[in-house]
Amino acid sequence: ATLAEAPVSEVNINESLEQLVEMLKSSPIYKKGVALRTLTDELIPPALWGDRTVFVRGLLNLISNAMKFTEAGHVTVRTCMLSDPSQETVRVRIDVIDTGRGMGEVEMANARKPYVQGRLHGRVSGLGLGLPIVISSIERAGGKFSMSSTIGVGTNCMFELALRRSDPTCPPSAPGKCDKPSRSKTVLVVDDVEMIREGAADLLCGHGHTVLTAEDGETGLALLKEKADELDIALVDIQMPRASGDEVIADYREWEKEHRAGKRRLRVYACTGNATSTDAAAYMLPKRFAPERFL
Repeated sequence: ATLAEAPVSEVNINESLEQLVEMLKSSPIYKKGVALRTLTDELIPPALWGDRTVFVRGLLNLISNAMKFTEAGHVTVRTCMLSDPSQETVRVRIDVIDTGRGMGEVEMANARKPYVQGRLHGRVSGLGLGLPIVISSIERAGGKFSMSSTIGVGTNCMFELALRRSDPTCPPSAPGKCDKPSRSKTVLVVDDVEMIREGAADLLCGHGHTVLTAEDGETGLALLKEKADELDIALVDIQMPRASGDEVIADYREWEKEHRAGKRRLRVYACTGNATSTDAAAYMLPKRFAPERFL
């Protein structure tokens, strides 16, 4: 997607960064021996318009990777205004700089490929999907991604985003009359990864919606049944302990037929990094999602 085609919402780059860093400091990925800090460019306008999901997802992935492979020193996230802030379309750069173990040319090239897994303490780490998905989403939104690294020194991952100073969906003939009030929805997020769960909740709350969360399949299924009359949408991860997402969705649909016959059918999205997964009981949604797609 180009900038014009990407889902559009208001984003405050520096404020969102600070909020995300504070959230990550209380998450399992944070290491007390590694300083997680920010350097923000005050020339960046506080209100810009673009694909906020790309920005948040990119930060989450890059910061978590940096913390994972850094045992001492710091992870610094820096924002920088690249263009004249008075222009209608501006470019902003975000750097995630770490003092971790660093990478050689081959490992950097492999990091950009899907299903090529990194190694931490000699063991395979992750599914090898996060960074390639982030890079793809940044480029689809009209942005750029680059990476530099030195073994034993650290890594710098950088991405640029093109953003607008005004809402592009606002008719030029009606400035100041762009508010599009929509009914706030109640969303259940079921995911066993706290960073993803809290990141999704932060994103949705930022759009004015009420969010409930569950950390495993059994808890998610219980909340689906308990809050069925209140919920508008459920986002359910596929791979989880204590009942997979497929099992949760199938069990809920059976319960729904018996206990909610004739009532509104709940919209359930199965969230996965596996683009080949299919399930007739739910809509498929990649883990890089924009609220505008389903709210």
